[in-house]
Amino acid sequence: MTIFRKLFGRTRIFSVRCKRKVGTNRSKKCLVSITVMLFIVFVYQQRAQRFVHQVKSSALLSLNTTQSTFNLRSNTIVSNAEGPPIQPTLDLKNCSNNELVGPMAINPNITPNFDEVENASSIHLLKNGCYTPTTCIPRQKVAVIIPFKERDAHLKTLLFYLHPMLQRQKISYCIFVAEQFDDGQFNKAMIMNAAFEEAMKHDWFDCIIFHDVDMIPEDDRNLYVCGEQPRHISPAIDKFDYKSHYGTEFGGVTGITPAQYRKANGHSNQFWGWGGEDNDMEFRIFNSGMKIIPSPSKIGRYKMIVHTHPWKFSANKFPTRLNKTRVARAKTDGLSDLQYRLVGSESNPLYTKWFIDIRKIEVKRITLYIDDKPAMDIDIEPGKCRWERVEGKYLDFSIELTNIKEAAPLVER
Repeated sequence: MTIFRKLFGRTRIFSVRCKRKVGTNRSKKCLVSITVMLFIVFVYQQRAQRFVHQVKSSALLSLNTTQSTFNLRSNTIVSNAEGPPIQPTLDLKNCSNNELVGPMAINPNITPNFDEVENASSIHLLKNGCYTPTTCIPRQKVAVIIPFKERDAHLKTLLFYLHPMLQRQKISYCIFVAEQFDDGQFNKAMIMNAAFEEAMKHDWFDCIIFHDVDMIPEDDRNLYVCGEQPRHISPAIDKFDYKSHYGTEFGGVTGITPAQYRKANGHSNQFWGWGGEDNDMEFRIFNSGMKIIPSPSKIGRYKMIVHTHPWKFSANKFPTRLNKTRVARAKTDGLSDLQYRLVGSESNPLYTKWFIDIRKIEVKRITLYIDDKPAMDIDIEPGKCRWERVEGKYLDFSIELTNIKEAAPLVER
């Protein structure tokens, strides 16, 4: 009855039964009653539809990670976050830009600790790196995906500036750090594909922001939201004197809706090492009938953290061959043939981290022979190797493999 009172106030719900005898006063009264009843039902059906629509809108704008529930009796949203109850979004107005500061003072060379990053973020920051405004209806619900490999210092610097900026933009967001689990060459594009699929399992998002860990935003007016076409959010970088067209139209920081990303079949899975995947994704977007909208260079400015590229991030050896086959690969290489394994996850107030295994060949054990005699068995675990110096000996080894996946063939045209 509580729900009916919310929908209909104190209107009495009644029914009318009529006999089929025509021409009597009773039948006339019955017809009048039916007409009145149908009118009342029609009017309150409209109220009911508006109410349900408002409740659905409220539910879509509430993060699943807060385990929020709408209480019809108290007219509040009860959250597991600390602090006062959140007022229902159906009573709130759309978020505005009145807290933006414009150009920000950025020092990409500082490396704050995680306590400093948390202190720079809002006290209302929810667990697992998710946040939603409590005083207004956010523009969009955004998943920020950071492909990651051994860049802890860069991650701290990025989060130090990124969390406060996104909160000033009044965006409902979650930050996901996607780390390649193995010690092999980095495949950023494949990690982004896997993180996209995990984000879609995690919650419903309007927008996906792919964010390089070494790119620090300089202006909070550059909103982290998606549009009718994919967005290049970082068109101007200090490393290239803030000149546009610095080699890719869709790299660094990009925004794309889930539907747009699936339409392009995601990124290619073939780019091992550094470089090439951004240009390939640019082609996929145009090949799918979409176009890329860059942010204005005046506000789409970024500082890049200076760093070196170890062998895991060495340049891709076959960019020309991959470029020749990109037309043939576009429909079959990407989300459509993605294979990965989620090894585990790690959560803290600043982000959720996923450990993603994308190895096509998994080495289970290596047996080392010295002078034809087995000398050592090495059980392979990522990040756990030991080295010994052996001189004047004949060395040999055998490798036991498991979980062998067949790579997709490259089609020449």
